[in-house]
Amino acid sequence: MLIDNNLRHKINKLVEEVKSTLGDLGQVRIHESTKDLLKKRSGRYRDVDLKWSREEVNYGMSKGMKYSTSFSVNNKKYNITVIGRITELGVEGAEVIFSLDEHEGKNNVTTLTGTGDSFKVMSTILNSLIKLANDRKEIQSVWWSSNDNNKTPLFKRLSKMVPAGLDFECSYSSKRMEGTERITFNRISKKRDKTDVDVQVVVNPKDIKSTYLKIVSIVEDMIKPKEYYYKCGFHPYIYSKKYTKTGISQLKLDKKIQERIYQILEFEIDGHNIIKSILCRELDLRWSKSDLNRGYISFKGDIIDLEDATKLTNPDCMILKNRRYLIEADVNSEITLDFSIQNEENIRLTSIDYMTEKYNARLEELLLYGEYYKMFKHMKSFLNCIFLVGTYRKNYFNKSQYYYLKHCYENTFNNTDNTIINNHDAMDTVIKLYGEWVKLKIFKNYGRKN
Repeated sequence: MLIDNNLRHKINKLVEEVKSTLGDLGQVRIHESTKDLLKKRSGRYRDVDLKWSREEVNYGMSKGMKYSTSFSVNNKKYNITVIGRITELGVEGAEVIFSLDEHEGKNNVTTLTGTGDSFKVMSTILNSLIKLANDRKEIQSVWWSSNDNNKTPLFKRLSKMVPAGLDFECSYSSKRMEGTERITFNRISKKRDKTDVDVQVVVNPKDIKSTYLKIVSIVEDMIKPKEYYYKCGFHPYIYSKKYTKTGISQLKLDKKIQERIYQILEFEIDGHNIIKSILCRELDLRWSKSDLNRGYISFKGDIIDLEDATKLTNPDCMILKNRRYLIEADVNSEITLDFSIQNEENIRLTSIDYMTEKYNARLEELLLYGEYYKMFKHMKSFLNCIFLVGTYRKNYFNKSQYYYLKHCYENTFNNTDNTIINNHDAMDTVIKLYGEWVKLKIFKNYGRKN
């Protein structure tokens, strides 16, 4: 996905404002995928904000759609035309034609030979096509070809500049004997899950509440999102040292959720952290701005003060600590801005045992709620901790466990050809692989009935 220039600037400015507000109190970390979304792409890809005209035209015996724009390089004006057939699906088979202004109508790259501007002109065209195809959702496929032998290596180089994570796929092909090559964009028909822009704020425990309220105001002032979710603290039952069927029944949870918790309680291995992970979702307090200003909230028949909700209880519990103070803002239909405000103490996992337990709890929770794409991302994160960071001790995994995890790491979760972009795509893959992880006793299923 390409984030709009203006929105990206706002989010970057928002992050800088949060850093400035915190001063020496804490630090702001940007999730790795967020860095790729927010950075100003240069060299390999750069945003080109050209104004495209759009008109319906005759296209053989059918109707077609024509998109036109122009730009200048070194005082030379170039025209770009993209024209394709209108079908039930949208605009398909659109061809890209460009020329120097004084050579109107002549085919693309032949007019560039000897000008010395080839790469700059063609990269500008490529970047403008990426933007056009990304913004104009009716365009289903676009192709751009060259029959100029001098440009063949350049087209291949251009195809590698297309950033990943867009709403369409880019492919490159060539016919050496004929001296032709082609770059093709095809719309991905499957709906992509929302993109999360993740920002983590780490502060001293005493400053969490005040920092949270400051960031709430900054987000509202600068982004003005459509919807807010202010998550701050939990219902007090989540802090119980022991969970019981009687206590769970009084919470009036969804029947499916309640039955799953009962299964865990009946399992022979203590599942306290698994239940806590589920209750993180069921008992999290979602405040309105007026609730925050008032200082209390009504939840499941109880009045809970903001002071009580923000108390730091059980500081060693990573499951609660990393999800206690969250701000989720739906910026638009495709992007969610996630702020998490965390305690600076014990942020990093201290051992492979604790890391495995944490991931086990989270994956069981996500499986229960059917969030398979999030499961996919968490399974990938777990594998990266093992094979990329090396967060495991010798002989922690047996031979079968180690080699199966490595196979998953190399062939499924870090395969460049991976097309998993949403919940539907991820479902079969994660259910199968997670089932194998449980069979190999890498993780426990805590009484879950498959």
